Amino acid sequence: VSGKLSRTMGGPAIRLYGRADGMVTVSVPDLDHPGDRWRRSLYLVGRRNYNLTLLSVFDQPKLSMNCTRRDTSAAVLQTLVLLNNTFLLEQAHSFAERVARSTRNPSKRIELAFRLALGRKPSREEASWSRELLEREIQRQLETAVEPEEADLEALASLCQMILNSNEFLHVG
Repeated sequence: VSGKLSRTMGGPAIRLYGRADGMVTVSVPDLDHPGDRWRRSLYLVGRRNYNLTLLSVFDQPKLSMNCTRRDTSAAVLQTLVLLNNTFLLEQAHSFAERVARSTRNPSKRIELAFRLALGRKPSREEASWSRELLEREIQRQLETAVEPEEADLEALASLCQMILNSNEFLHVG
């Protein structure tokens, strides 16, 4: 939805980096191409006890055994990651930039964001809530001496993050 996914097939594995805080992330300096950062997790170096932290929170199968059926869970940590993880916040911003490039009209932005993420128009109630969110976030951003154009984008990023965190986006069926 963010428009960042690299669909490049094949190529070398993407190395991971263990940060001092214990998080394991993509090793950006080791990438062959800057866009490789946005490749599917299939291309990540797989090690039994050294997996991308973000995926481990969301029931990544253990690499040390066969996985014939994926387990699913719903845990508080997943919600915290969805709301605060740097990678996910970047994706919400990229999603907002993608929507913002298409139109400046707030109602059309809301409709486009819902269409891209959920494949449908927002209901009247959802559109109303979304407009309220945009207006409130723009005001909040302007109070912090942010330029109006940046305030619009930050508000749109908040809306996009909200949509990316919705049950409808996160769960199939």
